[in-house]
Amino acid sequence: MKKGKLNILILLCNGVLFFTSFSFAEAPIAPREKLLLDFGWSFLLGDINEYNTDFTKGGMVGGKMKDYFGPDFNDSTWRPINLPHDFVVEQQLDKNAQSNSALPDGIAWYRRVFDVSKEDEGKSFILTFDGVCRFSEVFVNGFHVQTHRFGYDVFSVDITEALAYGGENVIMVRVNTLEGAEGWWYEGGGIYRHVWLEKVNAVHIPTYGVAINPELDTSMTKANVQVAVEVKNDGFVAGPVDAVICLKDKNGLKIGESTSAKISIQPGQTTTVNLNIEVNNPELWSPSCPELYSLETTLKQNGEVIDGLVNQIGFRVFKFDTEQGFLVNGKKEILKGVCMHQDHAGVGIAVPDALLWYRLEKLKELGVNAFRSHHPNAPEVAQICNELGILLLAETRHFSSFSESKEMLESMVRVERNNPCVIAWCLGNEEVILNTPQSVNVVNKMRQIAHTLDPQKRPVTLASNRSLNEKAIRELDVIGVNYHTNNLVRKNSYNQPIFSSESGSVVCTRGEYETNEEKRVVSSYDRKGVPWGQSGEELLDFTMNKPEIGGTFYWTGFDYRGEPTPYNWPNVVSNFGLYDLCGFRKDLSYLFEASWSDHEVLHVFPHWNWEDSGKDSIDVWVYSTYDEVELLLNGESLGKQQMPKYKHVEWMVKYQPGELVAKAYRNGKVVKEQVVITAGDPQNIKIEPHKKSLIANEQDVISFEVSIMDKDMVFCPNADNLLKFTLSGPARMLGVGNGSPISHETDKLPMRRTFHGKAVVIIQATKEPGDVVLTVTSPDLKEVSYTIKSIAPNEISPRVPSKITEVELMKFYPKSERSGDSVNVSKGPQSLEEMYKETAGYSLDSIK
Repeated sequence: MKKGKLNILILLCNGVLFFTSFSFAEAPIAPREKLLLDFGWSFLLGDINEYNTDFTKGGMVGGKMKDYFGPDFNDSTWRPINLPHDFVVEQQLDKNAQSNSALPDGIAWYRRVFDVSKEDEGKSFILTFDGVCRFSEVFVNGFHVQTHRFGYDVFSVDITEALAYGGENVIMVRVNTLEGAEGWWYEGGGIYRHVWLEKVNAVHIPTYGVAINPELDTSMTKANVQVAVEVKNDGFVAGPVDAVICLKDKNGLKIGESTSAKISIQPGQTTTVNLNIEVNNPELWSPSCPELYSLETTLKQNGEVIDGLVNQIGFRVFKFDTEQGFLVNGKKEILKGVCMHQDHAGVGIAVPDALLWYRLEKLKELGVNAFRSHHPNAPEVAQICNELGILLLAETRHFSSFSESKEMLESMVRVERNNPCVIAWCLGNEEVILNTPQSVNVVNKMRQIAHTLDPQKRPVTLASNRSLNEKAIRELDVIGVNYHTNNLVRKNSYNQPIFSSESGSVVCTRGEYETNEEKRVVSSYDRKGVPWGQSGEELLDFTMNKPEIGGTFYWTGFDYRGEPTPYNWPNVVSNFGLYDLCGFRKDLSYLFEASWSDHEVLHVFPHWNWEDSGKDSIDVWVYSTYDEVELLLNGESLGKQQMPKYKHVEWMVKYQPGELVAKAYRNGKVVKEQVVITAGDPQNIKIEPHKKSLIANEQDVISFEVSIMDKDMVFCPNADNLLKFTLSGPARMLGVGNGSPISHETDKLPMRRTFHGKAVVIIQATKEPGDVVLTVTSPDLKEVSYTIKSIAPNEISPRVPSKITEVELMKFYPKSERSGDSVNVSKGPQSLEEMYKETAGYSLDSIK
């Protein structure tokens, strides 16, 4: 029996583990097919003049639009692309843009031609979008098949009746980000997550139609895996079938199996079949040891498999407790979480799976064990959290039990319910209508919806920055508190568990050590920077020492576009992250690593290049897990200090260039040293990939960290050199970045200034293996190249073929080429340098 891969595939290349995107939230079992529809789309920025909502011909769009929906339409002037794609990040920043990021919203079209075999007639075809931002309208062969308002939830549509069998078919999607903003951060725009086409038997399991409850007994040595299987009949005759479940461990060894009695499903009906498997001594899932199992669910007809799915599960027990905070498998587990938005340098919100891995692994390195977003995530996020042992607070975007908002909650629960990482359903964030009788009704209705779909009956919560006495708060299973620590310590007379759902909001600009309004930067020293937040030290000292509090979710793990704080325009990126937008660490991240992880940490800052600063003395801080730290400058000891928990030690040091050394002591002996050296003038470029190989599957990516070094290869912390990137071999450039909150340079040209000595280049594999060479040049610096291997994968994820083979992944639309909502090409092409100068804006003017 051929099965799709369930676990995220990790290939061993040159002794290093690498990700390849052959993974599913639900893996298919043949003859079911789940085909990736990410490749070979055509894209148009701007609206189609002939577009209208003329449905006078019934379900098909009338008028001149019919030409666009035919396979013979000439779309050669459209841009060939692959998904995921964010067209908003490709625009030029504009102070007057009506958005939360100074990047212009707009309208765009996506078009995809694909074949359907005559032999597939009689099967059902399900088209699934994991995320389209936003207000999307989907057409298949001219039929309007779906309108979807929101930008964060998975949605599916059965397109069977709209297909032409034995010929070409056309999907078109109109995206409109001018309407219906859902957040006050950068939301991007486009088909920015995966698209799937499923081919299934007329009698089949609906997408996300398996609900699993791996229930442990009180001893946690026995479990009863309870499975509810939806079976749907889209055919025209009754379908007698058997449902079978089979549980396997991580090595593929069968643990148990169960078969239902034969069931007959009438045409057009859906029924639910319940089965269970008893398990002895299951391996438990936890953040420190995320043991996973797979559950295969198949439908059989006359002994033959006609449909099937595989789901990832784990055995664990979560509990929020009024006295002990949060427990996993009966043991206290402090939530050491971060909040995140989904955009990244170079790509906007169109984050490939490999970059999701990169981001979550970087958070795990700090000791992060929990993750929260203000909206439903890409399904791959939970899959990665399952693998890494990261707890997930699954949150819907809208506090509402009505219409499409209800559908969003239902979609999120169906997609996430089987993931062992999910600890609770969050119904909203900082809602302003929580003290009304209606809000009580909405909480109870949303809980009912979640618990109807989730057999594990996870608790519901809500992240509130208001009074705990508000009526809706009293109805929650667990109370989430944003920022207000007085609410966390206040006696909760309603006897509800409580946790810190959002905290911190420390503003730090990487590489800056003095808050300067003129430069629009904030200091990296951990000081409370916003009126509603806490310093990192205050937060950690509070949450790590209060056993009744479940833990916290720090705002944020990474910087993100939009919501620039404390300065607005010309700033365009936030300063809240422990990492910047590129994934470069900020100094504060070492405090969290020292407090949250089991790593030994020694980190001294700032850099030691202050000759032109006008400063006589420099404040030197150290974060560490050791007993004592001694600081030396040019061999002279400046004293030794005891290292307090969850805090720093500091010295005020009279500046002189040279060598600053921090020595860490344990039991009176030096066990580690960190050296910071005064760098000379920039002369060299250093390239470091975040992994050593690419997988040639058109999806895998590598993030290259590019650093400016002096003649001795000492890092130059204040360098702002303009870099130019060229790429050869079987890979494509996706984007660039430098982490600056004030840079107006586009991420979509192969040029970038370094910000405090660093920039990033993100490249993506093609389907061809071979050597990939990244070359970086800069005036007055030595040219440097770096070669990596792109390795043929063992398997390629099944996909819908496309005639488009050459795509343009990195594209910039300068303001001078735009006219209204359409692209104006009358000006003619600009050179790379001309376009760069047009985008450099504030950051280039401020660099002398």
